[in-house]
Amino acid sequence: MRKAIYRSLMAAVLMAIAAGTSPASAADGEPKITGDAASGMRLFLGNCMVCHGAGGKGDGPYAAQLPDRPTVFASPTFAEKHTHESVYSVISKGGAAHRLSPHMRAWGFRLEQQQVADLTAYVMAIANGTTVDMGIPPSGKPGEKMYFDYCSACHGPGGKGDGALAYTLRGSQPRDLTGDAVSQLPTQVLFRAIKVGLDKNNIPLDASMPSWGPFLSDEQILAIVEYIRTLSAQK
Repeated sequence: MRKAIYRSLMAAVLMAIAAGTSPASAADGEPKITGDAASGMRLFLGNCMVCHGAGGKGDGPYAAQLPDRPTVFASPTFAEKHTHESVYSVISKGGAAHRLSPHMRAWGFRLEQQQVADLTAYVMAIANGTTVDMGIPPSGKPGEKMYFDYCSACHGPGGKGDGALAYTLRGSQPRDLTGDAVSQLPTQVLFRAIKVGLDKNNIPLDASMPSWGPFLSDEQILAIVEYIRTLSAQK
């Protein structure tokens, strides 16, 4: 009799746990915070783009290395199936909490609630096809916006190797681009490192540096190289 009661109780607990981790119910109780899509865009490019892609198509430079393809946000289907609350919950609690990919980390441990709300607003803007202006005034420096979009997540906004993703990478940390070791490298070496990726170069650096050749033109890469030169001059 006791064994039967115990089995019934355990079944009820397991059912409750399963129900609590479903995408719909997991969104219950999430804070109702209005997000700013422009701020979310900056966070997205600095933290999410490397997997989900700059346009939210699941085609970031690290996507091919993952066993599960990152979620495609730029799709009417995504907008139909998800609400602001459910997206907020996945970003905050991570994929494992929602029976999704465990490679989707729980950003709630790293970002403030307002930042998660901002990210959510931008993801929903992508899903709905809404254009978002990041509002960064041009500085006149070639390659600055592209560096911010594609490089600052690891190398940091000032190029010191302290980006938001720097300490999540396996192996050595991203190179400090302001140091003499980088500033003294020939342009063709920096160009190749960005285009091909450091794992295919003869430079003894971290193989976490992806190949940007499929995503950027030669002219864009050269512009980024020239901007990197200005970082070492600013230190």
